[in-house]
Amino acid sequence: MPIRIACLEDEAPQAEALKDSLLSWGYENNIKPGVDLYQGAEQFLFELDGKGQVPYDLLLLDISMGEMDGFSLAEKIREKDRSVKIAFLTSDPSRVFDGYEVGAFRYLLKPVTQEKLAELMTAFLAGQKEREESYVLLESGGENVKVALSAVKYIEADGHYVNVVTDAEHLRLHRNYKDVLEQLNAAGQKADTEMDNAAVGTAGTLLFVECRRGLSVNISRVDSIGKEELCLDDGTRLPVSRGCVKQVNSAFIVCNRKEDMF
Repeated sequence: MPIRIACLEDEAPQAEALKDSLLSWGYENNIKPGVDLYQGAEQFLFELDGKGQVPYDLLLLDISMGEMDGFSLAEKIREKDRSVKIAFLTSDPSRVFDGYEVGAFRYLLKPVTQEKLAELMTAFLAGQKEREESYVLLESGGENVKVALSAVKYIEADGHYVNVVTDAEHLRLHRNYKDVLEQLNAAGQKADTEMDNAAVGTAGTLLFVECRRGLSVNISRVDSIGKEELCLDDGTRLPVSRGCVKQVNSAFIVCNRKEDMF
């Protein structure tokens, strides 16, 4: 799981120590986090200028920074993005409860120990996993089957049936294709809203997008898109019709905008 982390700490030695600790944690857990350091809020906002969402999964903000403190920066970030997780760094325990209005995920007291950092990252990963593992109930063969949205690769109309293709199985539903498509997208939007607390820029985005008439793909599983076909993360290739290329590309860009911004 790729994780992008921004650390805003105006004291260079502490910033480098924090980055080393994050990389060490990643090595121990077989994860390669991308860690960017910023000396202050102004530098971060300059890089963010004109962008939509924040291109990071987690922000570590020092409360006491230069002209703009961590709380003020968090308020500006929340104007653009309510989904990114924010953890504050502080040496003053009395300020621990000051950041609820900006949806603080955690607080770390300085000096930050490897143990406390590991606890924060474990909690962060648990939240990410919970979001990824949102489920939907589908009736197949007279039984209700619990299916993880992230496991669904695509759905395809087949006469009066719908084939739902997942990593583990092929489900054949005696249902209307459009109804199944609406159910999957409604489940994805509900999960986004609940996990992000009315997230801006994610709620309302379609997870399953039609790439050909009667064929819809889980856009989060797409690795690349060509003029006539797309490729999923497991190597599966699906056709893309001329009339659907634009909407598939648009959905792909929205889904991956965090990786593409910087």
